[in-house]
Amino acid sequence: QLSDELAGAVRNALAVQGVASFSRLDATEQRAVVRAAAARVRATPRFRLFHAAAWRAVDMHVDAEATLRAGRGGSLSKAAHIETLAADGCAALLPAMDAEDSAGNCLAYLVGTVLPPALRA
Repeated sequence: QLSDELAGAVRNALAVQGVASFSRLDATEQRAVVRAAAARVRATPRFRLFHAAAWRAVDMHVDAEATLRAGRGGSLSKAAHIETLAADGCAALLPAMDAEDSAGNCLAYLVGTVLPPALRA
């Protein structure tokens, strides 16, 4: 349903701009239209519910995995395992991010932050 909302927001933006087809836009214009449409979708109650549910699912999975790893013994605490899992997850997502997004939005928040080894590589 969220994908339908996003597609509808893109169609509405094209109609407002008087553009007959998304493919008639160049890549920069396409990104701008999709970003604006995504921002509108993120503001909807349905997205906020989805976001909260997804966050809870990730949180539960990370907690369960960290508990399992800490229970196996070793010198790392549960908190250290959570940090490792989070860093590994972030490191796995970075290559899939648009270079423009990661440089302009995501990585700017990390300036001056101490990074775990998995993110320093």
